[in-house]
Amino acid sequence: MDKLPNEMLVKIFSYFHPIYENLARLAVVCKKWTTIIENSLLLWKHIHLDDNRHRHPDMENEYRKALCDCLVRFGRFVHCIRAEEETYFTGE
Repeated sequence: MDKLPNEMLVKIFSYFHPIYENLARLAVVCKKWTTIIENSLLLWKHIHLDDNRHRHPDMENEYRKALCDCLVRFGRFVHCIRAEEETYFTGE
């Protein structure tokens, strides 16, 4: 993994959902990943939320905490938060 260019790692990381798969948690793997995840606009620009609470009610608090942590750490990159076709915040 050390030989992959940063741009390739950003592309790979972009397949992880920032909240549901807790992308920020990958930042603890190594310093290189921390730098990439914490400084890549592409990974945090748009956050799309599914309203799956009825399917996973036990996960609601975990998702809420992950969203709050994400906004605290990466809010400067977030341009849009969307849930079920509704836009809750847009900085564009």
